Amino acid sequence: MKSIRLEVLEWEKQVHRISRHRNDRLVVKVPRDSETTQLRRWMDAWLKAELRRQAESRIDIWAGRMNVLPTKWGIRPMKTKWGSCNPDKRIIWLNAELAKKPERMLDYVIVHELAHLISSKHDDRFTAVLDREMPRWREIRRELNDLPLAAWENKSSHGQ
Repeated sequence: MKSIRLEVLEWEKQVHRISRHRNDRLVVKVPRDSETTQLRRWMDAWLKAELRRQAESRIDIWAGRMNVLPTKWGIRPMKTKWGSCNPDKRIIWLNAELAKKPERMLDYVIVHELAHLISSKHDDRFTAVLDREMPRWREIRRELNDLPLAAWENKSSHGQ
């Protein structure tokens, strides 16, 4: 997994800007009087928007390939799971923390949750779907589960 460097810059404007540079740097420009809680909210909103943009196309690709169609999907914070599925209502939820993980892990969670639209339990049929669609799913799951659910819980100020 490749880490990207977060660079926080203060500036005179009263708006914030977040931009990604050359895939190895995330630059956040913030008003001089910004609080750490504001920075966290801006980052969370940006990450959620990035995840939504990325997940939308990935869900379309995998749903088409697997011949399933969720009625709705969304993103929300989750403390203990990377995703969830309500097979009866055909609703899929992705953990907002997936925004900080590599695309292969997002794909694994999407395939896992879509597989519940084929089999609601973690039974042989479910496992067969994962094996067919993503042969390396066990390795990716292990790698994902070795990572922390929340990647930045540090409460220190952004100037440090």
